[in-house]
Amino acid sequence: MVEIKEQKERRMASRELMSLLTQYTQMLELQLDAVRKHMDTTTGELMEGIREINESHGLNKSKAEAVLVKNSSEMNKEKKDTFTEVSSKDIEKAEHVQLKKEIAQGAGGISQNMKDAGGQFKSHMSSMKQLDAKLQNLLMTMMGTLSTDDVVGQRLEHISSAIKILNKGLVGLVSGFDDKFKLEYIKKMTGSLETKVYKSYTMEVEKKIFSKVFR
Repeated sequence: MVEIKEQKERRMASRELMSLLTQYTQMLELQLDAVRKHMDTTTGELMEGIREINESHGLNKSKAEAVLVKNSSEMNKEKKDTFTEVSSKDIEKAEHVQLKKEIAQGAGGISQNMKDAGGQFKSHMSSMKQLDAKLQNLLMTMMGTLSTDDVVGQRLEHISSAIKILNKGLVGLVSGFDDKFKLEYIKKMTGSLETKVYKSYTMEVEKKIFSKVFR
């Protein structure tokens, strides 16, 4: 009769221990999965921000370069046309004053084109400066995002700590297995492990995951 009672006690203790190990494993897996998702999100945000800045910066740089090339070509063409019209034959026939007037008009057109080009270039450079400011903001955001490495490190450390707490409890159980492998002892050990692990968590998200499994 006593032997049957002891066997029943051990079966109940075994079920309690298996329940603890199952829940513990589930909780640790959820904690690890949450860390992985956090890291995936952080990496995605950083890569998207870098891509947007690269595209915008490259587009405005191309526009600014296009303005320089376009207007440089136009000014060279006008300059060439102006002085082509005033050929050596024309110079011999034209009065000195008229020649100076034509040259001045041509120079005036070139000057205006230079002003227009300068205005457009200045506008694009202003856009690039704004992008530089955005880039600085992005870098600050990236630094803030990367600082979450400390958070990730802490969460991984807490997971490692939970495994050590479980290991210590199981070692204590095995050290006096014949006397300790009883339902009462397993329940007491389970309560002690849960309390220690829960107290080791410092972040709300960790506590929520824990409570999802054990509470």
